[in-house]
Amino acid sequence: MRKSFNQKKEGVSHLEELLREIINDPGPHRDNKDLLFALSSQSSLANYCDTERRIHGSSLNTLKRRSDATTVGGFAALDLLRKSALTALTKKLVQDAHPGRGSKAYLAEKVEDLERTIQTLNEDLLLLTLVLEKSLQQSRTYAEYATDSIRALCKKEQRELFDIISVRKIPDSAKVIRLHDV
Repeated sequence: MRKSFNQKKEGVSHLEELLREIINDPGPHRDNKDLLFALSSQSSLANYCDTERRIHGSSLNTLKRRSDATTVGGFAALDLLRKSALTALTKKLVQDAHPGRGSKAYLAEKVEDLERTIQTLNEDLLLLTLVLEKSLQQSRTYAEYATDSIRALCKKEQRELFDIISVRKIPDSAKVIRLHDV
């Protein structure tokens, strides 16, 4: 069944109405991936079809001709509406993805981020502690084959390192190995 010229013009009017609706309230349209894709370019908008809203796809040149004949400002105005609708919908998607600063969801997300950071730091601390302990053991081993003065110097310097490390505060929840006294 062929559509009459009035039905085709009506489709452009419905498209313009949809674009204005998105600009005013993008929320109800945020899950419509086809619509988001249609807003991405002029030709995608021309191909967009929504039978419930009586919007029918066409070629870009056909959309340009129809919009010049039916809308105030012609295709340039329709394209400006498309860009504004895309901006409004994109802003809504970004806003939904990142909750507001004072909201419970934002604060819960922030707490999770901080807990992950603490866990990472605890793991790094554990690793560095193990590296230091291994290094000190190697130093003691090498010093055993040296002179008495070098062994004494090694023992003195390792005691200084242990004194420095013993000052650090380790929470009970941290899984950190405490170095052994020399």
